[in-house]
Amino acid sequence: MSHIDYIPSSEFLQSLEKKERHKKHSEWRNKFPEDWIELFIQQGIVPFLKHYGYRLGFSIEDCIQYTNTWAFLHLYTKDKYECKVWAHNGTNNEYEWFHYKISQESWSNLIDAWKVEGFLDDSDAGLRQSEDLAWFIWHLVDLNNSREHINYLELFEDSEDKYDDYSGHNNEEMNAYSGDRRTY
Repeated sequence: MSHIDYIPSSEFLQSLEKKERHKKHSEWRNKFPEDWIELFIQQGIVPFLKHYGYRLGFSIEDCIQYTNTWAFLHLYTKDKYECKVWAHNGTNNEYEWFHYKISQESWSNLIDAWKVEGFLDDSDAGLRQSEDLAWFIWHLVDLNNSREHINYLELFEDSEDKYDDYSGHNNEEMNAYSGDRRTY
């Protein structure tokens, strides 16, 4: 009997799928220059985020690994890729601020600068990567130590304080309809 006879069929199929995925991953990585993802993070994303007052919340090595996986899964599957790792627990409002501070044109310029065959290119997978890039990078941002996020929090707190000051003065004397308005 061979070794294969002892492997349950589901494990065998999973092992074949893993080998096939690994082969496709190697073929994909060989399409673009060596260390392209590493350079993209170190010379593309890090200075790009710094310019806008943000920083990464994971080590460079982790960001490279996550980006590699993210980009390949857009190629390997047509499904929407959901990040399982987050460097923060930011809210939708905080994402909207991030999205507001970094324009779509800025993201497009970054994408154009780092586009190679198989990564952010004009293929279906590359277009999916491009459409998803800002959302993906949002997962990697360190909100607690990003200058722009701290500015956002201060601005938001100032707005709340002003609202609280105003709402605290809303009493019967300032109300246009205060007092007994019954007619007999």
